Amino acid sequence: MRYTIADENHDLWGHLFDEDDGVIERHCRFVYDNEEEELVRADIRVDHRWIRAGRHSLNDLEDSLKDANPEALEDPEAWNLGQSDEMPDWAKEEATPEP
Repeated sequence: MRYTIADENHDLWGHLFDEDDGVIERHCRFVYDNEEEELVRADIRVDHRWIRAGRHSLNDLEDSLKDANPEALEDPEAWNLGQSDEMPDWAKEEATPEP
């Protein structure tokens, strides 16, 4: 399958972000392109809404997937991540940009 997906239909991904208040774990949804080997879309759950990840957050999340948790990309089913040849609808929509 082309894409590995974390979202409400599978499991959301927990990721630690360095914020003004310190390190905070936030739920994320993402689409990882297995052919291009890159994260192509990620949204972060903030105050009960989805915020589209900016370049810094996207790079941080991609680094976590590739370097700290490569087994999640190697065996998505074991991590309750989805796989598809199609991007999910939410990934085609606009989300609120990251501040």
